[in-house]
Amino acid sequence: MSFKIKGIHHLGLVPKDVKKAEAFFSKCLNLHHIGSSQVKEQEVNTSIYESHQGEKAAESLNFGSFNRLELLESLTPDGPVGRYLTKKGGGIHHLALEVDDLEAAIASLRSQEIEFVDETPRLGAHETRVAFIHPRSTGGLLIELVENLKP
Repeated sequence: MSFKIKGIHHLGLVPKDVKKAEAFFSKCLNLHHIGSSQVKEQEVNTSIYESHQGEKAAESLNFGSFNRLELLESLTPDGPVGRYLTKKGGGIHHLALEVDDLEAAIASLRSQEIEFVDETPRLGAHETRVAFIHPRSTGGLLIELVENLKP
């Protein structure tokens, strides 16, 4: 393989009630909100929460090396997340895997006849580049490949 999976980058979640989910993550679980971002081309707002603040791990919850959860809020009912919410009623939307080289990952997987939602990498939320693998190639799971733009 010409690329490496560095680990789980985040788990994408689509709540039925975003405000209630945000309150639960921040107040009940003591997760730290590290930022929100709007991805206009996907018609979605994202909010990332993680299990530590700086170097200090939260006492109430520790995911180990996997520490990010992404809440997705659709900006429109006919966008990708809006359609998911209408069809499924909320839940786990996608698993994001961090890769060391996004172009190499795409080329390697395409050579194995893996189908992508994205023809080319695109800018994602929170200073990343991303490409989604089509669920037809993964047994029904939506997988996002993520490459961080900042070290």
